[in-house]
Amino acid sequence: MAWGRAEGELDVHGMIARAQRSRALHVMPSRKLDSRDCLRLCAALAQAPGSLTQLDLSGHALEEEGVGAIGALLATPGCCIERLGLGDARFGAAGIEALTKALGGAQSGLLALDLEYRGLNDAAGGILGEMFSHSLSQLRELNLARNPLGDSGMHSLIRTVDRGLSLLEAVDFSEMNLTQQGLIMMSDAMLPSGMDIMPSLSLITVSRNAIGDEGIAALARLVEARPAIMKVLKVSACNFSAHGAALLGHAIGKSAAQLQLLDLEENPGIGDAGCVALAEGLMDHQSQSSVAQLKLSSCGCADCGAVALSKVAGIKDLSLQHSFVGITGVTALLGLRGLQRLSLFNDSTLGKTMASLQESGSRGNNDRDAFRVALGGSVDLCELDLGACAISDSNLFSAFRDVSYAPGLECLELNGNPLEPTAFSQVHANLKQCRPGLDVVWRPPQSSESQPCHQLAQGEQNTVEDQDESDDDDEPPSLD
Repeated sequence: MAWGRAEGELDVHGMIARAQRSRALHVMPSRKLDSRDCLRLCAALAQAPGSLTQLDLSGHALEEEGVGAIGALLATPGCCIERLGLGDARFGAAGIEALTKALGGAQSGLLALDLEYRGLNDAAGGILGEMFSHSLSQLRELNLARNPLGDSGMHSLIRTVDRGLSLLEAVDFSEMNLTQQGLIMMSDAMLPSGMDIMPSLSLITVSRNAIGDEGIAALARLVEARPAIMKVLKVSACNFSAHGAALLGHAIGKSAAQLQLLDLEENPGIGDAGCVALAEGLMDHQSQSSVAQLKLSSCGCADCGAVALSKVAGIKDLSLQHSFVGITGVTALLGLRGLQRLSLFNDSTLGKTMASLQESGSRGNNDRDAFRVALGGSVDLCELDLGACAISDSNLFSAFRDVSYAPGLECLELNGNPLEPTAFSQVHANLKQCRPGLDVVWRPPQSSESQPCHQLAQGEQNTVEDQDESDDDDEPPSLD
């Protein structure tokens, strides 16, 4: 339940009564909440400690007194709060120290803690480690993103946490000013041959840290050491090259890890050669490894990389936005068995290739036929995003009239392509007749932003209109 007030007295008891419907309370950052309010809220919750399982006070400036009240509430016998967010960018090490002091070593049942963008610098690392070890040993999810802890803060955290985070499953350490040294330190401490901290960790996010190839190599060692439990690895915008991509691919392939998500986006240093090396690594030793969702947007993938990726079994969702894949690569990818979602948004190379095919006679016809044949083999494809790909040939999409081509396709995204409106309208009408269940989304290039997209949904053209949002403090909306 979301709650807040612009001014006036906070109705604490009414707020809690309504929050009990969903057992979650979120005091919106746009609303007023001072330390006095926080004390009153925690005092009321202490009288009914089983009222809530989620409390989110993120974005509010909480002084030591208010933070202490929250810590005391967490230490109250019978407190059922499992998910907590509190404080704003001014929270800092002093806020963590106040929370740790109020907990007093009492074990909390907290499972998820959100401390993103709380001004935690290197001085907070050791205090965090002590709090985790003494009071938050049940923690499963930890978000420390966008805090400048740096390598020094990470070192202090690792040194003091001991084995207090043995149940932790997911961490977000993105944008924390970590370098390769910080990643090496973190990964080595997690190895069975090292301190073996966080032994249950399966979802790791370290995006937007300049860790380079050496940092990626450290993560690759961690993947090889924990293939059975590693599920999600996010390392977008981490400034590594094709060599790093190869190391990571081989680690996954060699160890037979089965990842739900591998996010390597915004690492242009990977390039087309790196995408090839990654694909080859994922197939290393013909192992049983798999990556269900692979994100390689803005990584420089072109035809060679796409062809290599088309041979990697197990990929269900592939994102290659802002890439350089032509008709050869697209045709290969459409032949990937099991692929359900493919995004090639803003791949201008594809449009240029299509344009050249229109002018190249028999060769162009052969390539278009190959595209149609590949569609015929895309039995699992549900979503295809070709938005902003500079495609101007409407006839390309006439292939979708045959319901045996990509028979499971539910959504075709074409926004941002310079298709001639009259010609495409005819193609659109034919698709509507043949495949009424297919959503086709396209906005004519001359349309303004205020005009709706052309969207085919169950045979109808829908118009999406803006809806006014209103705040109602008497009947706050549920977040469930």
